[in-house]
Amino acid sequence: MRVYVHVGTTGSVLVQELAEQLAASGVDTVDAPMTGGTPRARAGTLTVMASGPRPAFDYVTPLLETYSTKIVYLGAKPGIAQTMKLINNMVSAANLAVAAEAMVMGAKAGLDPELMLAVMNSGTAQNSALLSKIPDHVLTRRFDYGSGIYVTEKDLTA
Repeated sequence: MRVYVHVGTTGSVLVQELAEQLAASGVDTVDAPMTGGTPRARAGTLTVMASGPRPAFDYVTPLLETYSTKIVYLGAKPGIAQTMKLINNMVSAANLAVAAEAMVMGAKAGLDPELMLAVMNSGTAQNSALLSKIPDHVLTRRFDYGSGIYVTEKDLTA
């Protein structure tokens, strides 16, 4: 079996075009972008969202398992994993923007950032921005999450 695994975040149109062209040469395409960020990539605990012909997906699953702890098969159509990835990134970016604004608002009102996080992370406001990005990379003033804002911009416009 010959399979091309597309792990980038490039948008569904490109993956669909690649799948059509590769199919003409007898190569199946599995669309398999991942989510989890740099820290989870280092730990090998990413989440993969995948689409493509089921036999090809089953064939490459052992490879995907080498860097992920959760794999979600979304269906046979190449490109729908790209759509899911962009939806995920859109929600993540929105959460970060809202969380940053909320932290600034609270700080200006005199609230301790650590106490704000304690409340929000134990309640309905909890999200990855408040659980890790802000406490580990913003409040520490390191701003070293692993990629620049240009990556988010690329992902949101793919």
